[in-house]
Amino acid sequence: MRHKLFDFRTAYIDLLLNVLTGIIFLFIITTMMIQTKKQDEGIKKDAQYIINVEWDPNVDCDVDIWVQDPNGQAVFFNRRDFDIMHIERDDMGHKNDFIKDSNGRITGTTKDNKETWVLRGVVPGEYYVSVHLYSCRYPGDNPLTALSMALKTQMDLPVKVEFIRLNPYYDLIAVENIVLRKIWDEITPFNFTLAANGDVVSIDKTQRRLVKVQER
Repeated sequence: MRHKLFDFRTAYIDLLLNVLTGIIFLFIITTMMIQTKKQDEGIKKDAQYIINVEWDPNVDCDVDIWVQDPNGQAVFFNRRDFDIMHIERDDMGHKNDFIKDSNGRITGTTKDNKETWVLRGVVPGEYYVSVHLYSCRYPGDNPLTALSMALKTQMDLPVKVEFIRLNPYYDLIAVENIVLRKIWDEITPFNFTLAANGDVVSIDKTQRRLVKVQER
């Protein structure tokens, strides 16, 4: 009876195939990471200025940002995109504190209360900015009850507003801490003027009402 000898060539070929498979897998992962990084860099390069509006994540209030461009056009929650202005995130308090996948399924939650406006380009002239307290909820209340209570109640909701330049360099231009006192309170944290080259040439705090009655 003959014993079958171990074939080292077969083992060597198997080893090479395993190594080759690993290299291909690493190549695919690396390529995906590089493409993702390029996409992220493209987003950063595309955005010239951003305004972040933040408030207490434990407070179930809906704070909105309104920005009007030099041509008199405004963006806000019902018109999130116009020309080079965009509301990247419309935060409605706890109402939309959900993370969803591409199929719309809820995969997690977040308690971050933050609204973001982005300028993707340059139109020279004066931009007007307003921060508006749209609504608040109280635990156990329906929206109408909460609104009724809030309209009659004096409140102090601190809000932080940051104005940041992203390109061609990062620059924190202004930080304002304001306090919204009641529902429908509207405050101008700042207005700014852009030159043709994209530089901010002036900032002022002239109060200007931008908010009109809107339905969500």
